[in-house]
Amino acid sequence: MQLWLNCVTKSNKMAKLIIKSYQSRGWLVPILGENFQKITNYCSENGEDLEWFCPNTNEETYREIIEDFDVYDAALDAEDYAFSSSSVVVDDNCTISLLQDGKEIPLSFDQVVVEKTNLTVADFIKDQKEYMSEEELANFNGRAYSFGYTSNDIIEVELKVCTCDEEFDPKKLVFQITKNEFFEDVGEYITGNEYRDEYLETGDFEDIDGDYFSSVSFKVE
Repeated sequence: MQLWLNCVTKSNKMAKLIIKSYQSRGWLVPILGENFQKITNYCSENGEDLEWFCPNTNEETYREIIEDFDVYDAALDAEDYAFSSSSVVVDDNCTISLLQDGKEIPLSFDQVVVEKTNLTVADFIKDQKEYMSEEELANFNGRAYSFGYTSNDIIEVELKVCTCDEEFDPKKLVFQITKNEFFEDVGEYITGNEYRDEYLETGDFEDIDGDYFSSVSFKVE
């Protein structure tokens, strides 16, 4: 797959950035308020552990309890705190190299600009409460369930970069990397790239094959 940076002219010099790493997809499903009370009652009556009663593995039961429930529709309420599209995992397996003029040169994250973001449970709760009424705040409680999977194999991604007739400058390449408290099993992952202050349009990654990591839930109150 390729990520393209549009060039101003066809004569501009091109380089290719190659990233090899595992990829992950993750969803976060908040169950709040009245729906949370329904799930709580069901778990109490049927001997289920509320903490681990994740909607992705129990979707049929959730549909019986919550009208018109769909796990992926429900995840849209927390999409800013998840990564439903495939994201490149940044760990010890992640490698970067530059291919230019027929030569491949290894790079490291120490050579480029890294902008890090932390997503936390506290941030999510604050965002949820921001536009609630006093009555809604008084009854605000629930759980947010995270789930997802990581690719079985390392995947290679190619970024075609226009260097504007100059040598590639790694200090003009920006990696936006996120650490997400809801997905600690995944670790850090790439959420965006820029070169020479131009955003790199990533498009949609191909779907990946992989094993689901452990579902986790978090108190929301």
